[in-house]
Amino acid sequence: MKKKTLKIIIALFLLALIVSPLTAMAQEDATSDAIIYPASYQLNSMDSVALADFYEYNMRMTILEEADGYYRLGTSDERTLLEIFPTDIPRGDSLSTGLYHTAFLFNDREYMGSALNHLMETQSPIEGFTYHGVSDAIYAADIEGNGIELYWDYPVEEWPQGEGDNSVDMLNEPLDYVELMESATEEFTQLDERTKIGHFHLVSDDFDAAGKFYSDVFNLNTQSYVEGDSFFQASGSYHHHIANNNWFADQGITQPEEGQQGLRATIWETQSEDFLMK
Repeated sequence: MKKKTLKIIIALFLLALIVSPLTAMAQEDATSDAIIYPASYQLNSMDSVALADFYEYNMRMTILEEADGYYRLGTSDERTLLEIFPTDIPRGDSLSTGLYHTAFLFNDREYMGSALNHLMETQSPIEGFTYHGVSDAIYAADIEGNGIELYWDYPVEEWPQGEGDNSVDMLNEPLDYVELMESATEEFTQLDERTKIGHFHLVSDDFDAAGKFYSDVFNLNTQSYVEGDSFFQASGSYHHHIANNNWFADQGITQPEEGQQGLRATIWETQSEDFLMK
């Protein structure tokens, strides 16, 4: 019998609660004490067919459902990771709040190396490689500019310890991506059970309000904080399930129009039936 999981959808214009069977990959290792965690997300797309093709071919997701421009994609074991909705409202000329990137967590570093080889072979838009101390990360984007991170976590005991109120020290150092590519031991033919969404990174126009929301509503702990710059919050002892940055505050960030191209919603799951009853 499957456990029941509360699924929370956080959209730009929607907050809802859905009870559904547990489908997310089991929380393991550093994420095992999380009460609430990212499960999937939704994008509005100007060309949903082409965007779905990108995630199927470049990211090796499996199309689980499609109808009238709507696509639901996920892993080969049929866990939903992404839903794509068609829209005719393009992004505005100015930068808006919303998605900086969605981060896909790999529990096998060699498997992530295979994914990197495939991204290179398909000439996917790769933006960089970083060693964060807690993880190795690959940064990319899809064909509509939605940010993507692929990452693998180091064992918890190897994470750099933070100072003061920071629980962990998030580093930004060069990653030897050639070594990562050479570590691959298989062809990257599908996104499978070794992958899940590890965190979301958002762009905020009200830094303090965003942190207070996730702290008060989701009861997340602030693991790392740089005043006026960025913060990283998590359920339990993980390095972060959500990040927010204020990097573009001087560029006149705006709120997106409802239904606009880009992030539509983030979806979180919890196995605690009384999580929102407190």
